[in-house]
Amino acid sequence: MKDQKPALKEIIKKYTDQLPEKIELIEMNLQQLMAQTWQEQTWHDLYILLHNLMGSSGTYGYMELSQLLRQLEVMVKKSLIQAPSEQDQQQMLSLMQEIKAAVENIVPHE
Repeated sequence: MKDQKPALKEIIKKYTDQLPEKIELIEMNLQQLMAQTWQEQTWHDLYILLHNLMGSSGTYGYMELSQLLRQLEVMVKKSLIQAPSEQDQQQMLSLMQEIKAAVENIVPHE
């Protein structure tokens, strides 16, 4: 049983270390989607990425990050139906900045 605690810490560390890369991928996909003609499948792919990260971040105890990702997920889900307005796009980009700031507070700088 004593070996489980260090193993759990290692799993959490690995997850945490991967957060910046995952957020960068989401931001890159979001910016690309906004620059091209609306396509439901591409927005759906981003939605799945967000949904999975939102759930896992909450599971790992990063509730603020999970809540921010949820807000972005809701906006992206709306974009599955129709192309986002200019205002929606600006809100999504603003949320991305908040998400990046939340990750910077989570991931220790080395």
